Amino acid sequence: MLFSTEEKLVYNPCVVVISFGSDILFSLKDTKTNKIHNIPLPRKSMFLLQDTEFRYLRGIPKRDIDYIGSRKYERG
Repeated sequence: MLFSTEEKLVYNPCVVVISFGSDILFSLKDTKTNKIHNIPLPRKSMFLLQDTEFRYLRGIPKRDIDYIGSRKYERG
């Protein structure tokens, strides 16, 4: 999976992630510990991230199905 972050010159430092079409798992990678945190985003939801230290990289893995707990979500 590819993780990304913004250029420091255009960073607000608030990032808004919006899920339009389907339930997904949004991933944050801690650059200090390399630990990955998966955050479920239901469709039609919004996630705000404020990261003034640029500690986290963000990514949404490309896949057809996400598993959140014991539930299976097919991406649309």
